[in-house]
Amino acid sequence: MSKKHSCPYCGHNPIPHYLNWYFDSLNILFERIQVGVLCNPIARFMNRWEDDVTIFLVSLLRLIGLVRFGKKPSKTTLSRAKVLWEEAEKRGLEMREVRVFDRSVDMYIVRKTIPGTWRKKIMTFTGIPRPKTVDQSQHALMDDKAVFKKTCQKNNIPVGA
Repeated sequence: MSKKHSCPYCGHNPIPHYLNWYFDSLNILFERIQVGVLCNPIARFMNRWEDDVTIFLVSLLRLIGLVRFGKKPSKTTLSRAKVLWEEAEKRGLEMREVRVFDRSVDMYIVRKTIPGTWRKKIMTFTGIPRPKTVDQSQHALMDDKAVFKKTCQKNNIPVGA
């Protein structure tokens, strides 16, 4: 029987490191294009249906059996997500983790009851929830650590070495 190698950095959430490096490199290469795509009027208009399209696709994959919802944090749920889960419970929100092939993909669906109605507002997010009203191109710039550091330095905000 072959011994399975584990990465000390991945913990309970192993990733294919080469693919992760490859896609991160592509993100860095095409970042300026992404910013242009995210901040044009058509993208802002389409953003209205982002949650609906995501929910439709996830539901379709759930019917096929490729996706299931985690109702509680598991041992592979990221620590950041566990904190979000606790906060959602405190606020009376239903939170579900989207699991593809029973693996965490850091994607979540949150449902909130609309007071005075039987309906629920549904929101999807990956990583951390971000307001839909904020200019999304700024998030792309903030996620690039080198650009963010230069911006902080330019505005006399202290940063590490």
